[in-house]
Amino acid sequence: MAIVQVFTYNPRPGATEQFLAIAKRADKILRGLGATTRTLSSVAGPTPTALLYVVETPNWKAHGELSTRLETDADWRKFVAEMTSTDKPTVDLVSSAVYAEIPLG
Repeated sequence: MAIVQVFTYNPRPGATEQFLAIAKRADKILRGLGATTRTLSSVAGPTPTALLYVVETPNWKAHGELSTRLETDADWRKFVAEMTSTDKPTVDLVSSAVYAEIPLG
């Protein structure tokens, strides 16, 4: 049963390319720690210009292990510190959620 975290962002004017570069950096770290990642662009719905960043693990155990590794991973801690220290963010967080897959057989 896959566990998926979805972060929905609205890009600031002219900052989409910067966000994509940030997503690539996050990909490298998260994939190195065993997660699957995706970056999506919303094309319809309540936030049609939104960018979504998705982090997936195969199950709750792997989700917990990833969370534990992220707490102590030097590259991730540096990345988060850089992202939270800026006074000019490239995007605004709209929402974040965690979803559990429903196996249908």
